[in-house]
Amino acid sequence: MSKPTRTSIFAEAERRASDDRDPDTVACGPGTGHESLGRDVLSFLDAYKAHRDLDSKLESLRKPLLTHFEAQWFERQLQGSPPTPLRLRHTSGDEVVYVTQDRTASRPLSDDQVDAITAVLGDDAAAESIEYTVAYGFDPDVMAKTVLVDDGGRKRRKRRVEDLVGEALDHIRHVLVANGSLTAEEASRLVRADRRHTLRRGFLSDLPSLCKCEASRMSQALKAVGSSIVRFIRVGIDK
Repeated sequence: MSKPTRTSIFAEAERRASDDRDPDTVACGPGTGHESLGRDVLSFLDAYKAHRDLDSKLESLRKPLLTHFEAQWFERQLQGSPPTPLRLRHTSGDEVVYVTQDRTASRPLSDDQVDAITAVLGDDAAAESIEYTVAYGFDPDVMAKTVLVDDGGRKRRKRRVEDLVGEALDHIRHVLVANGSLTAEEASRLVRADRRHTLRRGFLSDLPSLCKCEASRMSQALKAVGSSIVRFIRVGIDK
């Protein structure tokens, strides 16, 4: 083992002096008075590196399982089977489970996701699959209803409840500003609307027909929707 050079000795001394001057840094290890803490730091770092290496190994071992599960999943989807958990069970009793979670009702889509879905499915299929909703803090199921309304004496036409409520709220704001009850700035803050795109219920079951039964397009569509539809492997170990 080579002896430390004068340069490295001075550099180490300068580093320690710098640590001593920094009130946010505590030196630990041999010769610092914090030998036990130094050992704890090294033990933690060793465990962290081992955990990182294990994560990398698990990821490489997971790939062939995902390849099998995804092929089986697409096949079952094209057959019209519901996305129930898929299993690989070893003769030992241990198993890995492929789980699909449909979160389309609660996950809003970003503009980029809407564009990506439209690129994969086409304009018509995307229009059937994506809802644009405006929630004012009212019951979302009622707001999404479609009703028939009179249109100035002409033929009755279909309108969404949320559009009717939005128009009514706009009228209320104008009245409150006109009679001096609120300023224009206050009226603009009267109602906070949450505008968002979401996938329609049943998107997952309709996916094969939307993609014309092409597995590659289904895969692209699932990537586009992101966390709205999650698929992952769960481990079951028979103790």
